[in-house]
Amino acid sequence: ISDLEYSNALVKFFPSLDLSASHGRQSKSLNSPTTPTYPKDQWTSTFSLGLTESLFDNGVSITAFKIAKWKSALENTRFLQERAKLCALVGKGYYQYLLTTKLFEIEKSQFALLERQYDLVESDYEQGLKKRKDFLRFKTQLSRARISLAASAIAVKKERQILLQNMAVLPSEQDKFEISTQVDDVEFERLLPKSPNRFPSLDQHYDTQIAALQRDINASTASLEQRKYWPELALNAGINYNTADYLGKNTSTFINNAQLSWNAALVVNYNILDWGIRRRNSSIAEERQQIQNNQIESTLLNTKKELEQLRLDLEFVIDNYANSRELLKLEQGNYSLLEAEYRHGKVQYLDLITGLSDLTDAKRKLYAAYFQLKQLQLDLAYHEGTIYESVSSR
Repeated sequence: ISDLEYSNALVKFFPSLDLSASHGRQSKSLNSPTTPTYPKDQWTSTFSLGLTESLFDNGVSITAFKIAKWKSALENTRFLQERAKLCALVGKGYYQYLLTTKLFEIEKSQFALLERQYDLVESDYEQGLKKRKDFLRFKTQLSRARISLAASAIAVKKERQILLQNMAVLPSEQDKFEISTQVDDVEFERLLPKSPNRFPSLDQHYDTQIAALQRDINASTASLEQRKYWPELALNAGINYNTADYLGKNTSTFINNAQLSWNAALVVNYNILDWGIRRRNSSIAEERQQIQNNQIESTLLNTKKELEQLRLDLEFVIDNYANSRELLKLEQGNYSLLEAEYRHGKVQYLDLITGLSDLTDAKRKLYAAYFQLKQLQLDLAYHEGTIYESVSSR
């Protein structure tokens, strides 16, 4: 739309050519209302071709052209921003879906371990080797794990539905739409991301570019209204070619009746008394411009706040990711030791369950930190203005 409006504003500087023609038959007169006689109908014909140009209109066309040009650039920037937001939305939704999928796998693994341990405890209990309280505690823990597993499965389905909706996948295609849940194990296990050397600058942000264009548009729009308070000058010129009555038996030819005329006029319009309407309209336009500029400043302040928050979140998550990796290694070693000692009767049931819960929790924290970091990297690419290129290249 803004591109079409820009084209309209541009061609207003060019001359306008208008053609008007009329051909037909008509009855021209009646002799008397009381004793009417109806003459035969006669031919009527007119042809007019006019070329007009506004040489000067008090700067209105130039200002409108500038506004249209700025709007075109503004809407193009907004389009790029909305496209980047969509990439971030889909990308973050995908990582959230991967997170729920991995958490579901952790829940299944934990449930399988509990189920295996429960079978052993049940066998020992039936043989009189385990106490009833250990058997009941295991059974209770297994029931809790089953409930948690069911909730995790529902969470996966919900995140998948949200992702497909954001991707605009048609309902008829959603069931057969495949989404990869494979995680880069090398990146997940070995690579530790570092803080970015260069952080996005507010000066190059989408919102800053939009703000600069919007301020220019606001100022020029207000000036159009303020111009009406003063005398309005216009310089118009035109050439007209007219001819008529060139059809019928008793008429001259098309060229013989033709007339060529031109005009050039300086027009001045000035309202002497309007009881302050134009003055107040000018003040209204100025106040609206101030309100719009205040809204722009508010948007930029929020963007600056988002950038600062993103910097803090990245620093925290990168550190949290490193700590979570170390914690998982410790919990894996701890659980392996507890499991071996439990089989030999050296530790109690509660120690084993606690170790398993700690191991599961460490896995959850690592995956949560990993995918949170991936989501923040998408936010970083969005604010840098590179997310579409980075996503498209994958």
